[in-house]
Amino acid sequence: MVTRRHDGRKISGRVDVVLTGNRPTNPVIDGWRFVGIDGAASELNGPHRMGRCKRVPLVSSAWTDAYNDPAVLRHLVRTANSRGQYFRVYHADSGTWQKLYDAGVHYIDSGLHPAALRAFLKDKQQVRPPSPCIP
Repeated sequence: MVTRRHDGRKISGRVDVVLTGNRPTNPVIDGWRFVGIDGAASELNGPHRMGRCKRVPLVSSAWTDAYNDPAVLRHLVRTANSRGQYFRVYHADSGTWQKLYDAGVHYIDSGLHPAALRAFLKDKQQVRPPSPCIP
């Protein structure tokens, strides 16, 4: 049921698990890995390491006023997309959702208002997924 990797080979499942917050940086036991880890948006400014998207499929950032500049937000989303990673913004209040959607943010996290976010996204098209992860 859970997507996993064994000795670098992907075995697809119906559920992909990604750990966020205070997490291990290399969750591999005896050649098996059952989870991906969440990266920080600041990592998008560094050099690209091929295949990192297999271990870090998601890059997250808390909402910041810098994201009021659509160019900043689009740059981060495009960079994540080009590296095969999804981009997530958390602590996003309802006044920011349209900006995030317009920039192509893959995941908008609004834990305090899930019903309102669901209603906001109800008739919207899904944003374009990132490029395939290249090992």
